[in-house]
Amino acid sequence: RNSPVNIQLSYINNLPISVRDAEIILNISGLAFDKNAIEVDNGFFQSANNTVLWDRSTLEKLGEVLPGEGGIVSLTLTPKGGVIQNPEIVMSANVKGKRVEESGVPEEIISTVTRHIKFESDVSLSVKSLYSESAIKNTGPVPPKAEVETTYSIMLTVTNGSNDVTDTVVRTTLPSYVRYIGEVYPGSENVLYDEAKKEVSWRAGVVRSGTGTIRASKQVTFKVGIKPSFSQVGDSPDLTGPFTLKGEDRFTNTPISLEKSAVDTKTEDLIGVSGEVVP
Repeated sequence: RNSPVNIQLSYINNLPISVRDAEIILNISGLAFDKNAIEVDNGFFQSANNTVLWDRSTLEKLGEVLPGEGGIVSLTLTPKGGVIQNPEIVMSANVKGKRVEESGVPEEIISTVTRHIKFESDVSLSVKSLYSESAIKNTGPVPPKAEVETTYSIMLTVTNGSNDVTDTVVRTTLPSYVRYIGEVYPGSENVLYDEAKKEVSWRAGVVRSGTGTIRASKQVTFKVGIKPSFSQVGDSPDLTGPFTLKGEDRFTNTPISLEKSAVDTKTEDLIGVSGEVVP
C-alpha cells in the first residue's frame, strides 16, 4: 500500500460546439489519503480543501476544447502507511466549462464522476523450524543422526495490516520421510492432517486488521519427526514443503494469496548447531 498510485482522468467534448474556459476540479478524501504525498502534472493542489485544479492557467488547451477533442490529466498519490482499517481514497471530479449558444449567451455546463480506490490488506506469513525454544517439547539428537528420529516444531505466524481477512488457510505437504506427530499448540487452533496427501492445513479463520501490531500475532506450532537415511548424511533435509496462505479481504472482496519456502533441519533457535545429518 505504500507504493505510489498513478491516477489519470480523461475528458472529451462530446458536444457539437466548443467548450471554453474548461476546469477540472478533483476533490480527494478518505482515510488513506496523505496530502503530503501528492504530485500533480499541469495542475495545482490546494491543501486547505484537498482539491486539485486544472484550468487554462495550468493547461492551455483547456481554454477552448473543440467538438470531439479531449485529453488526459494526471496525478500521483502515495497512500498513508501504518494500520488504517479499511483504507480507501475517494475522488470526486467535476468538469465545468462554458458553451456559447446561437444567442451568443454563454451557458455553464457541469459533469461529475466519483471513484473509490480500496487497498488490500498486507498479510504476511513467517515459518520457523524450532527444537528447544518451542512450546512443544522435542527429543532426539541435534544435529540429526542417521536412522535416529529427531522431532521438530514448525511454528507459523500470521500478521495482518489494514483489513480483516476471512477464511484464512495455511497449507503445506510433508516430505515422504517426515512423520506428522500431531501435537499442536495452542490446542484451540484448528490444524488438520490429511494422511493420504500428507497435507497439514491450519484453518486460521478470521485474521483481524492490526494483527501483529495493535493485536497479538496469530500463531500455531505443530510437531513433526524425521528419521534420516544414510543417503541424507551431510544434507539438511526439508521438514516441510512450501507453504501457501489463502484468504479473502473482507473490505475489497478480493482473494489473498501468498507463498513461503519450505523449512529444514537448520533451526532458528540452536545458533551454531548445524542441521546437517551426521552418520
